[in-house]
Amino acid sequence: MGLCNRLTGFDNSKRDFFRTGIAVEAKTTGNATRLHHIGSLDQLSPQDEREQVFLFSVGIRQDPTAPRKLTSYIADIEVLLVTAIGEPDDSALADFHSKILSYGFDRSQFDLYDREPGFLAAHLTPAIFRGTELRQLTASDFVGGAPPETVRSVSYELEVMASPLDESATRRVIDELLSSPGPDFS
Repeated sequence: MGLCNRLTGFDNSKRDFFRTGIAVEAKTTGNATRLHHIGSLDQLSPQDEREQVFLFSVGIRQDPTAPRKLTSYIADIEVLLVTAIGEPDDSALADFHSKILSYGFDRSQFDLYDREPGFLAAHLTPAIFRGTELRQLTASDFVGGAPPETVRSVSYELEVMASPLDESATRRVIDELLSSPGPDFS
């Protein structure tokens, strides 16, 4: 099962990436610190007692002088979508193209994307954090254990202060996300 099949996207989805027992929320920031917008009280909370939640974080900025455009990164991903013998995997490519289209990326408009500002090298390296180690906002932070009855939704900015997973634990999260159910991140 490929990563594209685990990607649900930002709109009307439970998680950015998930399968039974594991969820990964992906966040980017242009800030100097890992300051990320959290869209709800539940976004980083497990949906059931068996689910483990992780936050993928990277700091990246756009700049008009940056040579690598969005299309460069799309092409980087496309060359990785190959079969076991190294030929383009048409099914994986179709899944990927469908996913990026759902995000609004129209492949027929490559020339327009290439006129947009490019992306600088990551100023905050990609890292994965355990949700249990983040100090996110919860219902218990409100008087009475819930937001006031007139509040319809809550979003906030979370600065990640936890230590990222080491390389071995990061690999286990990725492998587990791509495997069949039954995570073990101890």
